[in-house]
Amino acid sequence: MSFIVIYGTKYVTELSKQASSFTEQATAVADSAFRGVQIVQAFGISDRLAQDHIGFLRKALRAGMRKSIAGAAMVGSIYFVAYTANALAFWYGDHLRHGSAEAGTIYAVVLMILDASMVVGRFGPFIQTFAVAAAAGEAVSEILDHPTADINVYSPDGKTVQRADFQQDLSLNDLTFVYPARTTERVLQGVNLQIPAGKVTGLVGPSGSGKSTVAALLLRLYDPSAGKAMLGQNDLRNFNIKSLRSHIALVTQTPSLFSGTIFDNIRLGLPEGDISEVEALARCKAAASDAHCDFIEHLPDGMDTIIGSGHHSQLSGGQKQRLALARALVGDPSLLLLDEYTSAMDATSEAIVLENLKRTSAASGRTTIIIAHRLVTVKDADKIFVMKDGAVVQEGRHEDLSKADGLYAELIQAQRFEKKKQARSSSSSAISTAATIQEEGALKSKASQTTLLGSVTPPNQRVNKNALQLIGRCFALSRSEAPAIGLGLFASVVSGGITIGEALIFGSLIELLNDTSNAPQTTSKILLYCLLFLILAVVALLSRTGGGAAFGLVSENLIVRVRDVSFRTVLIQDMAWFSKPGHSHHDLMAKLSTDSGNISGLSGIILGTFFTILTSVLGGIVLAHIVAWKIAIVLLSGVPVMLLAGFFRLRILAKAEERQQTAYNAAAALAAEACAAIQTVAALGREEHFMRKYKNAIAQTYQESLRFSMLGNILLSFALSITYFVYAFAYWWYVLAYGPDLAYIY
Repeated sequence: MSFIVIYGTKYVTELSKQASSFTEQATAVADSAFRGVQIVQAFGISDRLAQDHIGFLRKALRAGMRKSIAGAAMVGSIYFVAYTANALAFWYGDHLRHGSAEAGTIYAVVLMILDASMVVGRFGPFIQTFAVAAAAGEAVSEILDHPTADINVYSPDGKTVQRADFQQDLSLNDLTFVYPARTTERVLQGVNLQIPAGKVTGLVGPSGSGKSTVAALLLRLYDPSAGKAMLGQNDLRNFNIKSLRSHIALVTQTPSLFSGTIFDNIRLGLPEGDISEVEALARCKAAASDAHCDFIEHLPDGMDTIIGSGHHSQLSGGQKQRLALARALVGDPSLLLLDEYTSAMDATSEAIVLENLKRTSAASGRTTIIIAHRLVTVKDADKIFVMKDGAVVQEGRHEDLSKADGLYAELIQAQRFEKKKQARSSSSSAISTAATIQEEGALKSKASQTTLLGSVTPPNQRVNKNALQLIGRCFALSRSEAPAIGLGLFASVVSGGITIGEALIFGSLIELLNDTSNAPQTTSKILLYCLLFLILAVVALLSRTGGGAAFGLVSENLIVRVRDVSFRTVLIQDMAWFSKPGHSHHDLMAKLSTDSGNISGLSGIILGTFFTILTSVLGGIVLAHIVAWKIAIVLLSGVPVMLLAGFFRLRILAKAEERQQTAYNAAAALAAEACAAIQTVAALGREEHFMRKYKNAIAQTYQESLRFSMLGNILLSFALSITYFVYAFAYWWYVLAYGPDLAYIY
């Protein structure tokens, strides 16, 4: 039995990994489609993505079917070994009955050996869990044992930066840099530039010239490979990192917004300290005004509007950039780094933002570095550096650079050409507008018809279905597997009947082993019942294997069918549908992945289990009244208690598994969000802020889990002990009713 469980579990695990790998590829297709559903519908590639999705699911189906057959064969083999071991034990016990072994001894040995084997059998499925835990522990240890980097935001070492320090010029001296992930490519090659304090400096040049890398080095997100970045006469590496970053603010081309309100996001730019809510709100509103965030007034809850993961899709790219700019301005930084910060803004918003920045920079004496491709953004800068291939090739003011024959003049000519090209294309766009509108109307009409044909339920009305309706719907989806469902239900009834047969054979053997008459026919009867035990083992092998394989086939096909239909249905919805509650990207992926998998239980497995239990319980009660009604009537009162205990046990275990899967989802989402936007977190100097939020999320879940574990284990121990209380009561009552003979009680 141990051999079957250990090697069977290993084989089933390998097949599960194969199925999971294909399922993950299908999930990746769905994830990318849901994230970019506008592009999917615009290019009309829903069918192509659906074909890719179902292709991976079919590969997972084949591996899943092999896994179901292997798992069912493993369970059937365990029952086969258990019953054949019973047959062997009683047959051999009969030979020892007149010597060293009596009926009670044989019975005790059988129970001890089989119980020990069943314990190993129950432990087998967790062997893989221990292996996975060990692998996870190794990965965690690798992170924990990783040496501390030179850039340590938690270290108190280094000189504290004062605001007066930024009244000195910033300079890069022979600075060379290579990214750790691209050691063969130099991003900066001996760069020398002087950034005047309190002025606006522009960095321009083609993509890949190293402009954004300069900003990263000034923030000390990296240290230079060679050369120095200086603030006055001080190397930036001599300053305390947290203190340095508290005086610098960064706005990138693709800003990261965190889960929470607009007020919470802008407030992250304020220095940590004792700032009242009133003062914080006033400063956030002033910063939002400077960043031209006039759209906040039109949002449902103003500054309290929820944005972040799953919410901020309602904001445009330009609106997100303006919020990020407000977050940068609210702390009144000494150095402001703006990296393509207006790339998604319209011309009017960009002009207003530029004017506001010019005004606030002059008033505060702030040093500003603007990194841009569009030269209109930097044309008023006090100094412009032109970079190419990691080196500075030109520097000066806009007027001087535009007159000189160099890269800056080439960039001006290229952008003028682009504007003329856009102007010419605008007329052709106007001509095609009517045709486009007609085509969009036809597509919307087609989508509406498809939606109506797919469901007669109004889109805003949700109909709750009971369990019977859901089971009926699942059977309707699985009607092509009707023969497999019939085979599974038949095998379930047979499996329930096996318990009754086991009780009859076991009781008869106990009675025969207690027979001291030494009659020849007694040995013949014992041999007959041992053979019946062997036949029972074969029946158990066939029924458990056949039933498990049949229901596995049905459930795997149902999962594929539900996921395919769900995926196709989601992709034909209009954009308004995706903005409704519960229809965010994360919610849709959870429904597609988790809920589709969970619904497979309604495909026949639940009914199969129900038929097995019903056959076993009802057949056992009827047989018990026929064999020994005096005991049956009394013990019948214990059946509801045992059923209740069994329900408690399954409920507790199911709840424990559910909590284990979802307990730390909120904390994990927070960690994932912070890690995905680690550059923004580092630039804001908010590592400790997110660490506190993460610890609080874990602590709350831990306390809740601890209370559940304490109460759950008490109820679980009570549920497990009920069986032994009923055993004790049964034996005591049996002695009163029949005497010491144990045959009837089974």
